[in-house]
Amino acid sequence: MTSWRGLSLVGACLCVLLVPGSLIAEEASRNTRTVSTIFAFPVPFQPARDPRHRTITFANVPRNSTIQIFTVAGDLVRKLGSVDPATDQIVWDVTDNAGMPVASDVYLYVAEEGGRRKTGKLIILR
Repeated sequence: MTSWRGLSLVGACLCVLLVPGSLIAEEASRNTRTVSTIFAFPVPFQPARDPRHRTITFANVPRNSTIQIFTVAGDLVRKLGSVDPATDQIVWDVTDNAGMPVASDVYLYVAEEGGRRKTGKLIILR
């Protein structure tokens, strides 16, 4: 197959056909999501500064993913796993497994799906 700067002609044609915002483009985007595409917002999490933000959202989450939140010491804070199929998001209410709000600190998340893993940092400033 002929390529130009690393893009196959088939890929280039698909880019032309998949108009952003179209149903076909949205479905193609959902089918290509992997844990590497996950991101969290807002980071840093500052509820005192912006009262509208009471949760942290993980976006671009593949359907069969789980996300675990850990302290930097390695203690499990919370395990999340219900991906909203309409938005491909998981929303964390910034509480631990006992339902208590977590303290200001740096936390690590581990997202897993189908044997693949992504790690990231979260900053909480209360």
